[in-house]
Amino acid sequence: MTLASLLASTGALTSQEEALQSEEPPAELIESTDSGDLDLLDIVCRGTVSLTYSPGLTATPRPVTSTSTGWLTGCVSATYPTLLSATFVPDTGTSVQGCLLSTPRFAQTLRWNTGQTSTYAVTSFITLEPDGASLVVSTGQVTAGLFAGARVEQIVVLPPSALTDCLSDAGASTISGAVTLTLTPRP
Repeated sequence: MTLASLLASTGALTSQEEALQSEEPPAELIESTDSGDLDLLDIVCRGTVSLTYSPGLTATPRPVTSTSTGWLTGCVSATYPTLLSATFVPDTGTSVQGCLLSTPRFAQTLRWNTGQTSTYAVTSFITLEPDGASLVVSTGQVTAGLFAGARVEQIVVLPPSALTDCLSDAGASTISGAVTLTLTPRP
C-alpha cells in the first residue's frame, strides 16, 4: 500500500486542512489498518514539521538556508511495534529553492522513541491543490540506521498562507504543516 493510496482511501487531505487551522495533526490521517495492510509497510507516522528559511523563501528560486524541526506520533509498525513516535533531529542545509519551482534534495534524521535513529535522503517536489494548500511530496531511501534500505515517502500539507507569504518581498521565513511519513521495504 502506498501513502498516496492510503491518503486517498481515508480522505485525509480534507481533514488535514482543518487540522492545519488548529495547529493539531489530523487524527484521522491514518485510520486503523488490517494486518494485511501492515505487511506491505514498515511504518506509518503522522505529525508536524516546521521549516525555517534564511533569507525567506520567495517565488524566485535563490540560495536559502533551511532548518527543519518537528515530531511524528501515532506510528504503526508491524516490524517494530515498540516504535510509537519520533522527532526530527534539527537539520540545516543550503540549496536553491523557490516556493513552487524547487526540487530540493535533503537528508533528514529521525530519533525514535526507543533512542534508535533513521537517516533518509529524499528529493521533493511541490504541487498546488485546488483549495490553495500546497503538498510537498518527498521520496527517497533510508540510508542509515533503523529501516536502512527502505523506501521513504513523506507528504507535508502546507496551508494556503504559505503561498501568500512566499509572494511577499521578504518571503516565507517559517512554514509549518501536517506531515505523514511512510517507510516501505524494498522488494
